[in-house]
Amino acid sequence: MKTVVKYKIPFYLCDLNGILRLDGLVKLFVETSIQNSFDVEGHFDSLWILYRWYIEVFDDINWTDEIEIHTYLNRIEGYLAYRNFEIYKDGKLISRAQTKWLLLNHKTKRVIKIPRNFAEIYGEYGGFNSPKEEIKALEIYTYKKKIMVRKSDLDKNAHVNNAAYLQYLYEGVDLENKKVKTIEIIYKKEIKYGDDIELEYINKEDEYQFVLKKGDVITAIGRLTFR
Repeated sequence: MKTVVKYKIPFYLCDLNGILRLDGLVKLFVETSIQNSFDVEGHFDSLWILYRWYIEVFDDINWTDEIEIHTYLNRIEGYLAYRNFEIYKDGKLISRAQTKWLLLNHKTKRVIKIPRNFAEIYGEYGGFNSPKEEIKALEIYTYKKKIMVRKSDLDKNAHVNNAAYLQYLYEGVDLENKKVKTIEIIYKKEIKYGDDIELEYINKEDEYQFVLKKGDVITAIGRLTFR
């Protein structure tokens, strides 16, 4: 089953220029995916862990814009579920994304192979596929900045919500004056309240690469490219 949700972009998800922030974009994607789970299963209690975002942005999404977000299961392969998203404004595709998810056992909290009946009840629709090659951490980054984890960054699982990772990027580069083209982020380890986190990054004219680290442990790796 595919799910389509209409949104009018609220002021509080936008940046200084009235453009939807990256974390706002991700929040709307995730909200739509939760609605899809309710549409298909009637509940949302499976323990899904987000592993990777790959997002393409073709045009700005602005305050008061009315958009449609479409989401559906692309496919299931062993331990990975691939979910796709598309954003339309005035009938035009302005952004698309693919995510990779892992499923945890409720009791052990360990990753398990995804049952095939998930593919049967959700349907597998194919569509856009993100690049197979994933971003890797660089040996050296140019800049470092300490990040304070706030209680408001936490979600119902008591760890930092995946959208908050994107909020942290604004501490490293002036994204309000950049036109984002692609976003890739891989989540390696969870972050909890009280953790000492450091953002390491390198900022070029058309690219921004980063890691978030807890001590020597990488919690996330990512890259933005700009239009």
